[in-house]
Order: sequence, then structure tokens, then C-alpha cells
Amino acid sequence: AQNFYDAIKATGKYEITVFAIAQNGYFLDPESSNRVLALEDEQPIVDAYMAKIDTTDPLARISALSEGGDFDIFFPVVHGNLGEDGTLQGLFKLLNKPYVGAPLRGHAVSFDKAMTKELLTVNG
Repeated sequence: AQNFYDAIKATGKYEITVFAIAQNGYFLDPESSNRVLALEDEQPIVDAYMAKIDTTDPLARISALSEGGDFDIFFPVVHGNLGEDGTLQGLFKLLNKPYVGAPLRGHAVSFDKAMTKELLTVNG
């Protein structure tokens, strides 16, 4: 993520807002996310963020997105579940925002390696 951020920032063409996704599935606000991106110890940052939000709110996991203002496109740089499995792409579709990467279905199907192998085999 840091390499992508540095390369895009170096162009001077784009305003970038960073949203880290904590291991608990919560999007962190941009200030906390930038600290994580700068390789500060993540757990105290997540703990401080979690202490200030209402976790009973059903939208609490994504509420930090409202702190980023309006933006044109999502550029997800993620690995593993909570992102690479199509969940982020589904969220972006719900938000009616474009994103970089494969369509939701491509992520969802390819994340399941057994399903991917079966689909490829069946389709030659």
C-alpha cells in the first residue's frame, strides 16, 4: 500500500485519502489510516479509534468513509478477506462509486480457489 501511495502521490496529480481496514473489519478514519500507513503500531491506533465510535450502529464499520469527503474513485490495495473476496467491490457498488480492479463477481469467484479451479476445468 505504501508503494502505491508513494507512486500516486509523486505524480502530483491526485488528492489521496487513505482508509485502512483494521483486522476487525472496521474502516479507520483518514488520520488513523495515515498513521497505520506510516507503520506506527496498529493496535493502539485501532483501540483509540474503536473507543470513539458507536459500535452498536449497524454502519459503524464503514462510518469513517464519511470523513473522507467526496471522492471520485476507490483504489483498493488489499489482501485477503474483507476486501479481496468481493466485499469491497459490493460496497463500492452500493455507494455508486467506481473502483479500480475486477468486477465484484470476479473477486468473489476467484477468491474461492476450489470454485475457480472447477470453473476453469468445466470451461476448458
